[in-house]
Amino acid sequence: MNKIKIIELTKNYQSNKQNQLVLDNLNAEINLTGLTSLQGKSGSGKSTLMHILSGLLKPTSGRVLVNEIEIYKTKPIERSSLISFVYQFHALLENLSVYENIYLPRKIHKSYGSDEFINDLINQCKLEKLLKKYPSELSGGEKQRVSIVRALSNKPKCVLLDEPTGNLDDETSSSVQEMCLDINKAFNIGMFVATHDRGFASKMQYQYKIEHKSLMVIND
Repeated sequence: MNKIKIIELTKNYQSNKQNQLVLDNLNAEINLTGLTSLQGKSGSGKSTLMHILSGLLKPTSGRVLVNEIEIYKTKPIERSSLISFVYQFHALLENLSVYENIYLPRKIHKSYGSDEFINDLINQCKLEKLLKKYPSELSGGEKQRVSIVRALSNKPKCVLLDEPTGNLDDETSSSVQEMCLDINKAFNIGMFVATHDRGFASKMQYQYKIEHKSLMVIND
């Protein structure tokens, strides 16, 4: 079973010589085989936790294991086969076409993913007509769809999405949400989504919430 194991995870920041505690001694096992949501108020630590779980940010103390592999001890190429990350803001490279953005991780990490798999993703997400365009020519929803496909191009065990629809209007947000659900069903790739949208969160098998610097299961 694909899973993230969080062990005694704490994160604090030093600001003006003061210690700001964001996450306090978190312990959890998160199933990555399906769809998982992470909720919490703004400033609760959702993004911090997502960055830590993806290996982009080190905790002050504690450990994170993905399928029993300690994430901070892996090389980037190995980590990309385990877990990938989608920013709230798409983070596409403006000087590359949609096609080039999507295939960039595949070119960097040739041992993972496949051209056939990426083409299936492109077709599933209806991006065929956008491949020659550049990010400046895309709508917000199109950019986010491209960024999600790019994150999946190495065929990771799970993808973490930090507020993937937070900057989209309701109609576009619904479209991107349905795409995420369809990808999980079609390709059996787990998704762990930080979201303020309770409707989106309710569609997921596993639901967590950060409150008072702790992580809680809310649909046990």
